[in-house]
Amino acid sequence: ADMPAVDPNAGLRAVAVNSVAPLTLAGAPKSLAIPTFAEFDLAGWSSSRAARQAKLREMYEPIGGPLGQGALSTLDNIDSLSVIDFDGYAPSGGAVYPDTTFGDRFKSSAALIKADVGVEVLEIDRGGWDHHENQGPQAGQFADKIGELAETLAAFRADLGSLMGSVTVVCLSEFGRRVDVNGSAGSDHGRGGCMLVMGGNVNGGQVLRDWIGLDPAVLDDLALPVRIDYRDILIEVLEERAANSNALALFPNHTFTNWNVVQ
Repeated sequence: ADMPAVDPNAGLRAVAVNSVAPLTLAGAPKSLAIPTFAEFDLAGWSSSRAARQAKLREMYEPIGGPLGQGALSTLDNIDSLSVIDFDGYAPSGGAVYPDTTFGDRFKSSAALIKADVGVEVLEIDRGGWDHHENQGPQAGQFADKIGELAETLAAFRADLGSLMGSVTVVCLSEFGRRVDVNGSAGSDHGRGGCMLVMGGNVNGGQVLRDWIGLDPAVLDDLALPVRIDYRDILIEVLEERAANSNALALFPNHTFTNWNVVQ
């Protein structure tokens, strides 16, 4: 709510490209969870679609409040997104997205960004990183997933081209891993993780680190301790790239350190 709308007339400002919205979008104005943009429509026969949509509007318009507003907003967004050809979208710049759900969601997000309908925030999940068994860092499940992530981000960057100048991508791990191998050729939960930040206003080309080594004496239960707080990076992005003047208030009891990641 502290971020001024880029387009005051936008019907949709934030999208969780998922079946449910994360807590980070709880209470966000004009936000929806949409797992597949091309399928965001009223189910049922197309011949009765207009009549059913009209009836739903008739039902919800008198209600008002969050329920009525949410229903009418959803119907409006179904109409506004229906004019974007997500199924027939052809990426630019020679971009080739992985043929996966994750790759498809980034490709559809690129189409949405290019349509310029006022969306400011997109959230995309990729699960499956809980490698307690057979982690395969070089030629296994971890290698496959990190490869998919790299290919997807590279395709997204190539696809957007000059538009990347106004887009910032933050890739954040939910948790870190321990540095030792467990008894199942995997690794267990740890503390320190990894973030990637990409975009036209990112001070990139560097690995930002506060490396203290792998001596067990300096580790946190055989895991890398947190040295750079992810909240610092998110505050920078929100302040510098999303014009949120109240970003510090989103992380109470946190002492902010500016790492100069974005400008």
